[in-house]
Amino acid sequence: MVHVLRDIHEYVIRSELDKLKALREGKKLGLTWVSSSVCPGGYQMRFAKIRHVPYAGKGGEVRF
Repeated sequence: MVHVLRDIHEYVIRSELDKLKALREGKKLGLTWVSSSVCPGGYQMRFAKIRHVPYAGKGGEVRF
């Protein structure tokens, strides 16, 4: 199974209010929280739609 990330959205979080807004917006768009990282002045949260695709086999090909 291969996981394909689509519709990636990134939000810079500098306060709890920013975090709540990002979580609400992600939920409204039907996105899943996929990662976080540190950035100047706060941290970044990434949301995306995850599509599960069966692995095709030889050559690393993925069928969509």
